[in-house]
Amino acid sequence: MNLSEVTAVIKTFHRDQYMFNCVKTLKASYPEIHVIVVDDGQPSEEKRAKLTALGVEQYVPMAFNQGLCVGRNTGCKLVETPYVLIGDDDFTYSPACQLENLLSCMSVSDLAAGAVTLGPDGHMQHYEGYFNLQSDGGMVYKSATGNYLQHGSVRYEYVDLAFNFFIAKIEPVRSVLWDENIKVMYEHSDFFMRFKNAGYKVVYCPDSIVGHKTLQLQDSSTYKEGRFCKADRLTFWNKWNFPYMVDMGGIRSEISGVVSGATMHDMPVVKKAQVRILPKYGSRLSRWSRYGR
Repeated sequence: MNLSEVTAVIKTFHRDQYMFNCVKTLKASYPEIHVIVVDDGQPSEEKRAKLTALGVEQYVPMAFNQGLCVGRNTGCKLVETPYVLIGDDDFTYSPACQLENLLSCMSVSDLAAGAVTLGPDGHMQHYEGYFNLQSDGGMVYKSATGNYLQHGSVRYEYVDLAFNFFIAKIEPVRSVLWDENIKVMYEHSDFFMRFKNAGYKVVYCPDSIVGHKTLQLQDSSTYKEGRFCKADRLTFWNKWNFPYMVDMGGIRSEISGVVSGATMHDMPVVKKAQVRILPKYGSRLSRWSRYGR
C-alpha cells in the first residue's frame, strides 16, 4: 500500500480560503494523493483553474447548499483508488498527519482515523470512543480508553467513532455512505453507527494529527445558516428513536430538549409528541451484540 492509492474527497461550502489552504497543504505534504473537491457553495471556473494548478484532479460543482452528505457521497462515487481520505475543508495538513500510518492500518481495520487539533494554538480535540446502547434504549457515548495496540510502530485502538479525519477502504464506505436525508448535523454519528452496524472495523491512531481551523477566519453568515440545519435533528431522532443521548462531555439530551447543560450541539430537539419513527429505518441499531463495551 502507498499513498498513490488514496484519493482525498473534500466537500466545501462557502469557505474558499480554508479550502484552498486545505488543498495546498495536503498536496505540499502528500503530493502523490489524488484530490477531488466537491463545491456546493459558489462554484466557478476561476476556482477550477486555481485548484487544477494546485494539483486537484476533479473539481465537482453542485447546486447551492446540497449538504455535506450529498457532497461526500458524490465525491466518493468518483473515487477510482482502493482507499479514500475524508477530511473537512478547514483542515491544515502537514507531515504530522502521518497519513502513511493511517494507510498501514488498513491491514487491521476498514477505517483508520487520526487526531485533530483546534485553532492556531493547536489544543487537542477528542471525539474518539464507543456507542454504548443502554438497556432502556438510550445511547451513551463513551470516550476511548487509551489502551493502545501496536501495528508495527503505529499505536491504535479499536473504537466505534472518531473525528472526520480518516483513511478508509472505499468499498466499505460506498456500501454505507452518508444519509442524504441528513444535510449536515448528526451526519457524523449516523455514519459511524451504520458503519458499525454493517460489521466494519474502525481504529483510532493518536499519533496521526491534523490541524483544524489553524487559520483565524470568520465563517460567513451564509455558511452558518447552511451548517446549522435544525431540521437534521428531527431527522436523526426520528431515524434512531433513542429516548435520550449522553455525549462524551456528559451532556444529556432528550427528544423534549436538553436536560442537563446546553451547547450549540445540544439545542432543544422537538417535543416527543411530534416525533414519528420512519419505517424505512426501523427503530434502533440492529446489530448490537451487547450493551456497552
